[in-house]
Amino acid sequence: MHFQGKMAKFFLLFLCFIFMINTSNADIVISEIMYNPDGDEYDFEFIELFGKEDNISGYYFEGIDFVFPQNSSIDGYLVIANTLNHTGENNDFRDRYPEIECYYEYKGTLLNTGETIILRDDKGEIADVVSYDDWTEENCSLERVDLDGYSSDPSNWAESPAGGTPGKENSCRAKQECDWELIAIIENKAGEDIEWQIRASKLKGEGKANITIKHWIEDSYGTAVRDYSDILAENSLRQKTSNKYSPRLDKGEGYFIKANITKISCKDSDESNNFLSELVYVMERKGTVREDSDISIEKVTPNDIRFGDTLKVHLDIYKGNTSKYAAYSYAEDEEGKRISEISTLHIKGKFINQSLTVPVQLKPDCKEKYENGDYIIVAEGLGTRAEKEISINGINSRLCKEVKVEAEKKEKRGKLDFEITKMPLTVYLNESFNVELDIENNYDDDIRLEVWSYVYRGAKKYSAEKDNLEYVKIEEDERRKIIMKNKVVEGEEGYYKLKVKIKKEGRKTLFEERKQIYLNVPEISMEKSEKLTLLSKEEKDEEKYDEKADAELKETNIANTENGSVIYESGIFFVKGMIPVFLIFLFLLAIGVSLYRLRDKT
Repeated sequence: MHFQGKMAKFFLLFLCFIFMINTSNADIVISEIMYNPDGDEYDFEFIELFGKEDNISGYYFEGIDFVFPQNSSIDGYLVIANTLNHTGENNDFRDRYPEIECYYEYKGTLLNTGETIILRDDKGEIADVVSYDDWTEENCSLERVDLDGYSSDPSNWAESPAGGTPGKENSCRAKQECDWELIAIIENKAGEDIEWQIRASKLKGEGKANITIKHWIEDSYGTAVRDYSDILAENSLRQKTSNKYSPRLDKGEGYFIKANITKISCKDSDESNNFLSELVYVMERKGTVREDSDISIEKVTPNDIRFGDTLKVHLDIYKGNTSKYAAYSYAEDEEGKRISEISTLHIKGKFINQSLTVPVQLKPDCKEKYENGDYIIVAEGLGTRAEKEISINGINSRLCKEVKVEAEKKEKRGKLDFEITKMPLTVYLNESFNVELDIENNYDDDIRLEVWSYVYRGAKKYSAEKDNLEYVKIEEDERRKIIMKNKVVEGEEGYYKLKVKIKKEGRKTLFEERKQIYLNVPEISMEKSEKLTLLSKEEKDEEKYDEKADAELKETNIANTENGSVIYESGIFFVKGMIPVFLIFLFLLAIGVSLYRLRDKT
């Protein structure tokens, strides 16, 4: 009974201890501690915090004597020194770290043998707590490795270089490798009103990242007509999506939505997908009703056309009673070989008559492969086709200078030229389609290649990666055309990426090219749908995991940036915060079982 009474008292005291602990919602952490500098202890000691909070007035420490004064805030790294400024030389923080901003000074000292430092908010709730020991050499600080990791975990602290890194990113936090891509979410690329969002998605890497995205709108001549404030995507785990944009633009014109990642906190291994350029059309509505669709090319400007120019193709499009909605415009020679990029638009609805201007970018022809003369502008889609003859004379020399610079950069990477010359811009679920690739061997010898392609979005592949693998040998200076068959076997309707990979024998790094592609998922019967969704056990488990991950992503906190952009943050980190509660519950449960067994014995 005596032992049981002690256990009961311990149990009650433990409960009191648990309920007395309050934790703060503030996202501020102790990030660096210089407890044993060389020289006088009081001269060069400091504590560094990291976080973002508009008002930390009244926050205070236990272990040192310091309270933040009125109108204090934190945005990034913040340093509190033991001796901020003192008469004489080399005897205070500013003498040793003159380039570091520091405005706060604490009283007391940090113990070299170790102690517990607690940061509390103005309500007395714990913002962060660190229990350290003598873990570093003299004049080296303790640096926090993972700012989101546990503060009192010894493995989450590392020794700094001599002198520490006050007010800067910790030396142990070397940038992790990552890969983020930008995509535009556009429901309808052609219509009277265009609306879109910009999404940054992580393809690989661990942890969070801070991303800055610049975005704007250009007309078909490349002139900026809208310039937006930067999107600040902070603490991004897997993806960030902006708010919706729907500006008023002149009708009957084509525009480019452009964006690029200008700053990222991790080391992006593939910067080629940090940019996006999406063509949209603001259309004029004209009222007529006919069953058959029709496309006509009204005119092409400018009159004096050179290779490399951006043409403005003025179209009159009538969409009748058809379920097809894709239309394309491009330039080709008399043999049907394309000499421009393809401009594409999707027209929703039926019985719509619209006029619009489509930009078509001619290839620069800096190597002078094409002759001056007559060529053809093509507009096709909706089950119809229109053509108009144009005359091209000369080369846009300014553009060739830019291409030459890019070519010189490319020469450093290798001597293999390749280009996707033909592919559908819209594909259908479970229907095969071909991708045509031109490869030119500019090496001084014959080469052997492995070539394949697949469709993906994010980190997931929606067609088999190496089902269309081709082994080819290309002789010196030979140009070879390769056709690869692809099929998307799953996925919902929307935009995806087609990736072509080329592996050269004896070379570790792969050559790659990406193109955007649209997946059309037609309506199917319930019976056929059920057959298509029969999955193996492993696939079902994976699907459940994906659904769970999507659900977690929908549990979002909305953060308003200064420019009004709205960014959505995953709520998955809630689980991390529940771990201590779960451990406490197990501990209480064990005590309860022990007490119950002792009572039975007595």
